[in-house]
Amino acid sequence: MAIYVLKRIGLAIVTLWLLSVIIFFAGQVLPVTRAGILGNLASRARWQRWTTAGVDRPLVVQYGSWINGLLHGSMGVSYEYRTRSGRSSGRR
Repeated sequence: MAIYVLKRIGLAIVTLWLLSVIIFFAGQVLPVTRAGILGNLASRARWQRWTTAGVDRPLVVQYGSWINGLLHGSMGVSYEYRTRSGRSSGRR
């Protein structure tokens, strides 16, 4: 019985990891431009912050940061509301 439970837990972990990879990379390949996210009237400073925010890093490094954020309760920046979600957003 213990072996069965351990196998199921292992399969659940692998499934969650595969889902996280699919979700992350699907979000990366969607045809969204900087202008679509920042807005057409974004200042030069906002464009500079975009490139220094980590989107110019390799995808594997971005994935690691994304997973680290998820494990700490942050789901990233909302494209719609332009706010950070989760515990790191400053909301309690």
